[in-house]
Amino acid sequence: MNAQQAANWGNNVPASADIVATTKTANIAVNYFSGLPSISIPIFSYSKSGINADIALNYAAGGVKVAEDATNVGLGWQLSAGGVISRSMRGIPDDCPGRGYMFTRTVNLIEPGVRPPRGAAAYAPGYTGKAYHSDSVDSQCDVFQFHVGEISGEFIIGKDKKVVLLPEGNLKISYKTGTIEGALYSSITEFTITAEDGTSYLFSEKEITKRNNVSAFEARHGYVTAWYLKQILSPFGIDTIKFNYKEVIATKTVVLPSTRMYDGFNPPVTIDDTEITQVNSKYLTEIIYPYSLRVRFNYHNVSRCDVAGQYALNTIEIRDTLLRSGVKFNYRYFTETAGKEYPMAESGCTNEISKLKLQGITPYNQFGNLPGYDFEYANLGVPKTSNNGRDHWGYFNGKNNIDLFPPIGNLPGADRNPDAQFVKAGSLTAIKYPSGRKTVFDFELNDAGVYYYSEQKAMSTGPNHGNAAEIYLCSAMGNPITLTMFGTSQRGTNCSLNYTLKNAAGVIIDQFSSSEETRQLNVPVGNYTLSWVKSAGCADDSYLNFYVSWINEIKDSSYQQTAGLRIKQITDYDSIGGQLPLVRRFSYKDSRGKSTGILISKPAYDYPYLIVGRHIGQPDIPLTCRVSEPINNLNYVNGGLVGYTSVDEIVPGGGKTTYEYSSYIDKKFFPPRFTFPFADVFLPVWLTGLPLKQSVFDESGKKIQQTENVYETSFRYLVDTLYKSVKLSPKENRTTHPYDPYYSFSEYYPVTGKALSVGKNEVRYSGTDSSVSVMTMTYDTLRNLKSTRVVLNKKLGKYQETRYYYPYNYTLGGAIKQMKDSGIHFPVSVEKWLITPAGEFLTDISLTDFQVLDNGAIGAKNVYSLQSANPVPAATVGPFNSGVLNRYPELIKLYETVDKFDSKSVSVEYTNIPKQLKEAIIWDDQLQLSLASVINAGLSEIAYTSFEYDNHGRWSVPAGSKVWNTAATGRRAFQFTGSISTTVTPGKKYYVTYWTTGAGAVVNGTTGTKIKTRQGWSLYSHMLDANTSNIALNGSSLTIDELRAYPVNARMHTQTPDPYLGIISKCDALNNIRYFAFDDQGRERLTKDEYGNITSMNCYGRAGEQVDCNAVYRNNEARIPFIQQGCANGKKDTIVYIVPAGKYTSSLNQYTVDSLAAEDVRKNGQPYANAQGTCGTVYIKLVYENFYLRGTQAVAYFYADAACTRPRVVNNLIVNFAIENTCEAPIYSSVVANGTSYLLTGIADLYYQTTICDDFGQNCRDVNCIVRCQLMNGDYIIK
Repeated sequence: MNAQQAANWGNNVPASADIVATTKTANIAVNYFSGLPSISIPIFSYSKSGINADIALNYAAGGVKVAEDATNVGLGWQLSAGGVISRSMRGIPDDCPGRGYMFTRTVNLIEPGVRPPRGAAAYAPGYTGKAYHSDSVDSQCDVFQFHVGEISGEFIIGKDKKVVLLPEGNLKISYKTGTIEGALYSSITEFTITAEDGTSYLFSEKEITKRNNVSAFEARHGYVTAWYLKQILSPFGIDTIKFNYKEVIATKTVVLPSTRMYDGFNPPVTIDDTEITQVNSKYLTEIIYPYSLRVRFNYHNVSRCDVAGQYALNTIEIRDTLLRSGVKFNYRYFTETAGKEYPMAESGCTNEISKLKLQGITPYNQFGNLPGYDFEYANLGVPKTSNNGRDHWGYFNGKNNIDLFPPIGNLPGADRNPDAQFVKAGSLTAIKYPSGRKTVFDFELNDAGVYYYSEQKAMSTGPNHGNAAEIYLCSAMGNPITLTMFGTSQRGTNCSLNYTLKNAAGVIIDQFSSSEETRQLNVPVGNYTLSWVKSAGCADDSYLNFYVSWINEIKDSSYQQTAGLRIKQITDYDSIGGQLPLVRRFSYKDSRGKSTGILISKPAYDYPYLIVGRHIGQPDIPLTCRVSEPINNLNYVNGGLVGYTSVDEIVPGGGKTTYEYSSYIDKKFFPPRFTFPFADVFLPVWLTGLPLKQSVFDESGKKIQQTENVYETSFRYLVDTLYKSVKLSPKENRTTHPYDPYYSFSEYYPVTGKALSVGKNEVRYSGTDSSVSVMTMTYDTLRNLKSTRVVLNKKLGKYQETRYYYPYNYTLGGAIKQMKDSGIHFPVSVEKWLITPAGEFLTDISLTDFQVLDNGAIGAKNVYSLQSANPVPAATVGPFNSGVLNRYPELIKLYETVDKFDSKSVSVEYTNIPKQLKEAIIWDDQLQLSLASVINAGLSEIAYTSFEYDNHGRWSVPAGSKVWNTAATGRRAFQFTGSISTTVTPGKKYYVTYWTTGAGAVVNGTTGTKIKTRQGWSLYSHMLDANTSNIALNGSSLTIDELRAYPVNARMHTQTPDPYLGIISKCDALNNIRYFAFDDQGRERLTKDEYGNITSMNCYGRAGEQVDCNAVYRNNEARIPFIQQGCANGKKDTIVYIVPAGKYTSSLNQYTVDSLAAEDVRKNGQPYANAQGTCGTVYIKLVYENFYLRGTQAVAYFYADAACTRPRVVNNLIVNFAIENTCEAPIYSSVVANGTSYLLTGIADLYYQTTICDDFGQNCRDVNCIVRCQLMNGDYIIK
């Protein structure tokens, strides 16, 4: 047993924690198919000039694996900022020069289980099975995952070095190669992804990993594991967002899966292995947006305690010239002990620390901290990454396992079963929002009710293999089973085998010949006998061998509880208005109570190995090899371990919604069962998780709405030598050549395809009536929407159809050709048609003609529309013509034209053709909004500035000084000496208006007219004649603001923005001004007129909701028990602290006063209990109550003082009492009391009369009896 070889576990070396987290969150579906909620905290959003780069904090629900390191923002969290392309490496890097998949020949083996022949044509020097297995030469293609913004997916690179998207898509992905410093085993230097709108994403910042224990290619030679986003370029290069990083090098020892080999006689042999990896991680430090906007990422200076050499993110700052806002990250450390944590200190670590915990985040701005987010987690210890208490899928199960080998046969082993409680370790349970609202998450274990898989079966037939064999045929979905036959016969004999298939009863089902090569069988599931005989006249016995193979499609309906978490219940608590919590429960069972979960793969740990005897008579040694971790890939399914085909979302008292989703089985696809050598095969994941049906039921269970979605789906294997992969693992060796084993191998190919929504049917139910809406969609060969059809009246055959035409549908030149060549798929024409039995009629059209602009970009120049009161017959319009933009100009007429674009391709002047009305705007590219809009004027006829920023709106402004916080509009005015000028188109009379604090200026020699004065500012107006082409405004030490020039018959409206608050003033066509004031959180607080009078006021509650500014809020009563502290005798009192209702008042909101009451309780409750408690001394007083309600009740009241003025709470206090009767013997009893009072007993009558006689009925007399309840001694003082 000393010569056997273990499997190659080199691909089990993980990338950085951030890459692992990105891979998890990028695939999480936003529906309930995976049972996972989408949890995201927005931090910053940017979207201008057609490009965007948002920042958010995402949480990967579903559980935390033991071996999972926390990212730099805490366990389970991942910072979404920028993007990344990572790779799942199979073998060695595909781009390893000379040895990677991109550079090697196709592996060409013979049949499964056969040793690759030496010297065969498939093997150049060094191309041996050993070389493939040990990763000296690459035989498997890597899978690349990309994620940036809303774009995510996978791709591979074939041996032709071309990128293939999985599944199909319209993204363009290119790459460059070259020498990479520190990464000799990689050659891809960068990737570029171009989206359909022309936006390009450059990934060139490389994460490099180095390993010290690589089996076949040299150690310590690095390779690239990820390419981070470096730049986003808007279409045609108008604007750019750049990403800067710093390199952080960290070294880590990785424990690889161990292999244990059993022969049934000797003690097992265990092969362990570790890997020391060095990862050159990339830490995002800055995002540079256009116009001086920057976001900085600042990290702690001290290395984390849980992962040496890694640093937690401290703050994110949004800046331009000043700090505008930021976010502070608050951390603690988990330990393996429940309830025990450590603060994140700047120095000192303890061995108890396990992983980094994100406690919360605190937003802030220039004015201070703002309300933030707090996070809560399961109250369980969080294991270290080395902990062996993990289930099959790697989640914590709390078991004290010595190692990770599961049991085999009678041999004991590790307990790898999932645990319903411990799996929650480290998982998020609640989020408290800045508003005070709280969301609580209740998770539970996943389960599966069915496991579909396909299993390759094969057997050898012929004279050397007997004449019959038992076989099992299974097609769970009723698909035909195809038998494939290939083999050999003696040359020149034309021999074949004749087969007979019989069922278990011996009845012949089918007969066929091996010469057919394939045979389809439609047979029930069961056991069969396949027999064979040589064809007539065949004398060949030694060479006649045929290999028969088929695939069984199997359905395993055994219930299985799997690991990982799904959402069970979400509860939203509204602390603002005191409403009842909103509860949503989720059920993953069908109408029979059976789980709807589908499991994709089950864990496999074993594989066979054979040591062949050295001499004749020396026995072979069959070994069973067991690995400490599952050999097969337990893939996520849309982010989860299980996919659910039906999920109920139940709102108590509000009905339910049932969601139904697709699975592989809908397309009769059975995933292959993972068998040795466990190739990581491709799966068409896009077939799963598609929303098929949504049914809404009211609280009575009546269906009120149903929506069905129809899809066109496909998948196809890329069966081509360009994409063929082969996984090899040793299966046997001979004692004569112990280091030259035989190998098992598995060939596999990538799979691609598509999933397009082609129909949507919606039914609404009302009583006995229902309304139906039906829509169908078609797509072109590029998967772009070609048409939609809505049923208007099915009985009458009336439909509305919308048709889309893209640049590639035209053969025109110019801008449309450039769009086509650039891969920009923006609709050029959108046509709406009425379809009736009488024909087709055009009802509307939006046709866009594009223009190549001076900056090289493309802009929408002209928009045409249908100008007809009636639908136009198709015969009149004519069919679509790729060589003509407007095929019927008589009725499809120009509606709007853009006359001018600015340098950033923004349309700043356009004309409405039907109205013959021109409009223009003064646009600020930095702020991405209009500063002035003018009706009935062109851009060359207007000018405007409020002196807020550098954009002076066609005014030429001399040197001067900006006056801050004293302005007619906005925050700034302008003081100057000299001339402010502009040019305008002559032929019209012009107005020049401005506000000034002094005398009016001279404009083209005119002194102007003072219109009005407001708050020290005067409005002046000048009218210039129609010969004006140059305008000059002259002044000396003049302070002005809101300077306008426009034609007399035009109307100008302006606004002045603050980039981080919003619009702070508006000025209408008559120069009437409104001002807007904001609070510290950027919310609009006041609106004032030009006199400074408040015209409206907004008041906000804790959650940002608007509240009545004049309301007075009073707190609700708060009543909280506290346990007394400092009692030497150990007897602690429980004292209730009460804040009476109405003690606190506020004009803000209810939350504020209730928070004050809560703070009162927090601050004073414990001191009050300590002062009022008596360390266990209870004073008890008996009171009779309810004299006339069926007798009298004896009630004990408990007090903390001898005067019996301070009620106190007792817990499980035994109260002894007696019912004393002057006419009978006393009755003794006791009760266990809790609270501030307790009912001891009921007494039917306190007084009653009875007759008493001596013996034998003599001397009878009437007596009055008195009944009383008497307290007896106990652990209290009777009062």
